[in-house]
Amino acid sequence: MCITPAIIVQLLYLISFCLCCIGSLGAFLARPIGLTNVLTSRRSARAATFLSDVQSPADARSPSAHSPPASPVPPNPPQQSEVQERVDTVRDVIFSRRNCRTFLPKEVPLEVLTDLMTAAQRAPSGFNMQPWVCILVREASVRERLAATMLGEKNRSKIKEAPVVAVFCADLESQRQMPRIVALIKKDRERRLAYRATQASSKSPQKPPAKSKSLQRIPFYVSLFAGALRGWLIRYLWFLIRYVIFAVLRVFQPLPVPSMAETWAYKNTMLAVQTYMLLASAYGLGTAPMEGFDMVRLRRVLMLPDRFSVPLVVATGYPADAPISRTYPLLSGRLPMDEQVFSDFYDRRLAI
Repeated sequence: MCITPAIIVQLLYLISFCLCCIGSLGAFLARPIGLTNVLTSRRSARAATFLSDVQSPADARSPSAHSPPASPVPPNPPQQSEVQERVDTVRDVIFSRRNCRTFLPKEVPLEVLTDLMTAAQRAPSGFNMQPWVCILVREASVRERLAATMLGEKNRSKIKEAPVVAVFCADLESQRQMPRIVALIKKDRERRLAYRATQASSKSPQKPPAKSKSLQRIPFYVSLFAGALRGWLIRYLWFLIRYVIFAVLRVFQPLPVPSMAETWAYKNTMLAVQTYMLLASAYGLGTAPMEGFDMVRLRRVLMLPDRFSVPLVVATGYPADAPISRTYPLLSGRLPMDEQVFSDFYDRRLAI
């Protein structure tokens, strides 16, 4: 391999980055409760502002000696009939989804596609990084070229017939978006605090929240657990370094097993894919997820940058075959539940 100036710059950047991260880890370990304090014990409202959309209400904090905390009125729980109706609707959507093999030559309205992608964007992701993009291939000429990258005649036929092909691309360098993500999380936190302020009782003034350093820690956490750095060489070397560091620290405290940036990005992308397919099923659309394709050729067709990797393409359209009835007589087989679902420990059968 030829050592170019760009590779040298990447190596220098990696060395400096590793020194900073190792120094940060050392500082954490020097504390009495160590890194576990950061990974597991920080469950205060400050950390919750970016780790979760669900936070403890401001009223749940320590009450003032002079003014009792206001008790927010919880929303009325849904009636049992409403709950059952929602369960039946969601179950029907899940069980009616299937791998569509043939599609009608009928266009999918743009507003439907917009709604599908809006739902996909609501899928959860680690640190709200949203490390994916989706390319909706609608032009027949592009679908024809895309079909040539697929493996097998059946896959090629689906790509040609489907009016829309959703190509989900995992971002291996999502840390590029870090400033925008931090700003987005900060804006979300301010909006939630403002909403809670309007819901709080005027007789019980709320104590202003303490300033949190959690936003400044997000880049460190993402680089530590996701490894979504710029440049394949940096990502690979950083994975090896994280693996060694975590293996040593795991002797003293629980730590996750680091994964490659591609693995982390794929996991987050697939949550969006499933959300997309379920809402498509609710719209009466058929979907055909496929992973059999030549990614090198697919990149050329879609002019996809190297920072993205494609875990799945989903052919989408109105199914040409008859829809499955509510009794689901033609559902594909599944393994017995007692072979996939266990109680408390592996291989302990769940009593059903």
